[in-house]
Amino acid sequence: MIPQSQQKSWQKSWQNLFSALFSGTRQIFRSAFFYWFGIGLVLTINLAACTSSQPTANTPSPTTSPTASATTQTVRIGYQKSSELAILKSRGDLEKRLNQEGYNVTWNLFQAGPPLLEALNTGNVDFGGTGDLPPIFAQAAGAKITYVASTERNPETQAIIVPKDSPLQQVTDLKGKKVAFVKGSSAHYQLIKSLQEVNLSPDDIEAAPLPPADARIAFEQGKVDVWVVWDPFLAAAESTGNVRILKQSGKRRTYMLASQDFAKTQAPAIKTILEELKTVQAWAISKPREVADLLAPDLGIPVPVTETVVKRQGWTLEPITDELVKTQQTIADTFFELKLIPKKINIKESILTPEEYAKFLPKT
Repeated sequence: MIPQSQQKSWQKSWQNLFSALFSGTRQIFRSAFFYWFGIGLVLTINLAACTSSQPTANTPSPTTSPTASATTQTVRIGYQKSSELAILKSRGDLEKRLNQEGYNVTWNLFQAGPPLLEALNTGNVDFGGTGDLPPIFAQAAGAKITYVASTERNPETQAIIVPKDSPLQQVTDLKGKKVAFVKGSSAHYQLIKSLQEVNLSPDDIEAAPLPPADARIAFEQGKVDVWVVWDPFLAAAESTGNVRILKQSGKRRTYMLASQDFAKTQAPAIKTILEELKTVQAWAISKPREVADLLAPDLGIPVPVTETVVKRQGWTLEPITDELVKTQQTIADTFFELKLIPKKINIKESILTPEEYAKFLPKT
């Protein structure tokens, strides 16, 4: 247990970093939980919220391009605050191009990937970006989604962390310890893989499935021994000087996804979106401070911490390859074997033909 005096010091140092970053997170994760387990009432409430004219912390916050018209088609994009799509929205370049091509743009802000894909599946969003686990859970729940493109994230963007003065030094030391993570997330998958690498199983630890807001509180108060977490939460934790990395993640993937109907019928719009995404990724590589200045106010964390997030993300938009399909299938099979998704899925059912991809993938 961490001494009470150190707990108070930690609490003060985290307060400014997380007050805005975690706003509404607990409710989002609760909504995502109910969605994946098929509770109809919560689905109905969430769908109504997605179309409400007064969005709350639990719902997407829609923003429409200024030239919106009833006579043009609208592209509805779901995004999260620390993503390429967030940068693209702030720059405003996509609206200009799509307006010229006969489209309007509506931006819908989500705090997590699962509710974003819920909105995509129910026709409230056409295109969006998430990590590797949400599309697997969405497909297992019957969502008709399509993998559009992928970005490889660097190992530094996710890690198993412990308090700075913790006696734990390696993954084998996790046996019997209480570990916080988000159930069904990439952090959960990293934890399972890390345990398997040292001949441990999930049964060898005391699992503490918690959303980041609750996990952070439990971690700083010494109620859990270990936290598995990703950026920007990881970078914010590191900036306090009170944590130590036990094991970094391997390289991991995020994905751009679309509804199957949108992917098959609106290739010109997707092509424009991907071209603009490549532009902002190049900007993030060459001018990370400028991107940090743009993102920090929305993230609610200091610019230097945000710059750390930007610099270590990995910004290369890539096509969906057979190798990526195999990787996603491996993750899906693992989660099915652990009974974390309700049925075995075939990732290829969410993949287009080479000819269909060729219609919108930017040339390298």
